Amino acid sequence: GDSALDDLSTDCAAIWVQKGELLAEFQAGTAGTPGTDVFGRPIPAPQNKTAKFKPGANVELSEDKCHFTASSCGYFFIRDDALSVRPPLHICAEQTQAAFAYIPPLGASAPAAEHLVELLQDNNIVQGLSPDACDEILDSFAARIDQTSLILIAQGQLPQHGRDAQIQLKVDCERKPGKILPDGSIDFREIQFGVDINENTVLARVLPATQGKAGFTVTGATLTAIDGKVANLSTGTNVEVDEDSDALVYRATIDGRVRLENSALHVYETLTYSGDIDFQSGNVDFSGDVYIGGSVLSNFSVKAQGNIYVQGMVEAGAHLHSESDIIVSGGIVGDKTRAVACGSITAKFIADATVRTGTDLIIGSYIFGANVRCEGQVIVHQGGNRRSGTISGGKVLAAKGIKASFAGSPNGTSTELIVGVDPGLEESLRRCQQQLALCQENLKRLSSLLGLEEVTLPRLKHLLKSAARQKRPELSQHIRQWQRLSKVAKTVRDQIDGLKQNLAQPALQAILSVDKIIYPGVKLRLGERTAHVHLELKDTTLTPETWPEKLALEPAA
Repeated sequence: GDSALDDLSTDCAAIWVQKGELLAEFQAGTAGTPGTDVFGRPIPAPQNKTAKFKPGANVELSEDKCHFTASSCGYFFIRDDALSVRPPLHICAEQTQAAFAYIPPLGASAPAAEHLVELLQDNNIVQGLSPDACDEILDSFAARIDQTSLILIAQGQLPQHGRDAQIQLKVDCERKPGKILPDGSIDFREIQFGVDINENTVLARVLPATQGKAGFTVTGATLTAIDGKVANLSTGTNVEVDEDSDALVYRATIDGRVRLENSALHVYETLTYSGDIDFQSGNVDFSGDVYIGGSVLSNFSVKAQGNIYVQGMVEAGAHLHSESDIIVSGGIVGDKTRAVACGSITAKFIADATVRTGTDLIIGSYIFGANVRCEGQVIVHQGGNRRSGTISGGKVLAAKGIKASFAGSPNGTSTELIVGVDPGLEESLRRCQQQLALCQENLKRLSSLLGLEEVTLPRLKHLLKSAARQKRPELSQHIRQWQRLSKVAKTVRDQIDGLKQNLAQPALQAILSVDKIIYPGVKLRLGERTAHVHLELKDTTLTPETWPEKLALEPAA
C-alpha cells in the first residue's frame, strides 16, 4: 500500500527495485488458431486481451508503450492496475528528521551502499547524517530481518527560542486612586500610589531575556529562532540598577515612596503640609509627592514631579502642575485656576477652571463652565445631589471618550463636548490661529503706517522711490517688518492647513456616552463630525460607527 511509512504493518514484505530497473514489459498478443470439437464442429480462435496496466508513482512508460521502468529506488507494488514504486525515505514535515523504511525483501533484491548514497543526494539530505545508519540498513537487508522498521538516517535540530525576560516586583506598586464617596468627594483612606520604602530597598529583579539558538533541517536550511522579549521596565527617578550574576536588580537610592508609572520605577520623596498652601507656606515646587491637608488658596501654586494630593479645595486663581497625578478631595474652582497633570486628575467637581490631563479625568459630581483637554477619558460620576453627573457649559475635549449622565442644562447653556480628537493637534491649531490673528493685526497696523490700503511689492517700490530722502530709513524699516510678517503669516497658514487635514482624518476610537439627557444648546463633535442638539436626547451613546444612525451630519466648523 501507499500509507505513511511509519504506519506500515510489521509483517509485510516487498520487492526492492533500483532506479532505472525494468519492472515490466508489454508483449503484444498473437492471433489464435481455430480448432474443432470431437464431433468435428469448428471452434473459433479466442480473441486477444489487451493488458490494462498503466504507470503509477515513480514509474515511467517508454515511448513505444512497452517498457515500465522505475524512476526511483524503492518498493515495487501494483494497485488498481497501476505499477508504482514507493520511495523508502520518509522526511518529517519540519524536515528535521529523515528515516529509511525497511521492509523485508522478497527474493534477493536489496540496495547497495552506492544506491543509498544516491538516494540521499536525490533528496538533498546533507546535514545531520547518522554515520551508522547506512550500515544498519544494509545489514538488515543482508540478514533478511522479517519485521518492518524505520531507521533514522539523518537528524536536524529544531530552533530553540529565547526565554522572555521575567519581571519580579518586590514591592506593591498597585495604584489606588481613592474611592469616590456618595457626595462625589474622594476618600483619602483608599488612596495608594506606592508604598514607603528605605534607601537600598530592592524594588524588582529582572531575569534578562535570552537569545534563541537557530536550528537546521536535514536539507541544510536554517530554522530561525526567536529571541526572548526584553523587559519593559526602566529606571525612573531615584532608582538604579545593579547587575547580579543572573538578574538585573532595581534598588532605591533614597528613602521615599515607590511607584510604577509607564513601565518605569520611581522613588519620590514626600513633602507634607498639614494645613493650607498660603502666605505661611508660600508656593511649592518639589521633586517628589506633595500632600496638602488643607486647600490651595487663591493665587498660590503647587508644582511637583510626583503626585499632588489636596484634601481641601483648589481655590480661584491657584495653579497646580504635576508630572504624575493630581487628586483633590474637594473641587477645583475659578476661571483663572489651572490644574495640569501628565497623568490623571481626580476631583469632586470642577467649576470654571482650566484642566489638562495626560490620561483620564475622573470627577465625582459635576463639571460646570470648565475648559478641559484630556488625552484619555472624562468620566463624571453621578453622586447624591441633583447636579451630579452633569457637564454643563464650557468646552470638554477628551481623546478617548466622555461618560456622564447629563450634558448641558434645561435653560440651554452653551456646552461643547468633543471626543475622538487629538488634544495636542487641537491645541496646536488654536495657538497657530492666535499667532495668525496677531500677524494680521500687525500687518494691518503697518499698512496704515505705510498709507496703503492694499500692500503689494510694486506699490512698496514706488512708495520708497517717491519718498523724501529723510523719510526713507523709517519707511525701509516698516517695509522690512511687513515682509517679515508676511512670510510668518504664510508659514502659519500652511501649518493651519496641515493641522486641519490631520484633524479631518478618521476619528480616534472613542465613545461619547450620556446615559440620561443631552439638553438643547449642546454642540457635539466626534472627529470631524459635528451636530447641534435642538431637541432633548435621552440615553445616547455615540461612536464613529453609530454616529450616522443617531444624528444628521454637519461639516466641522
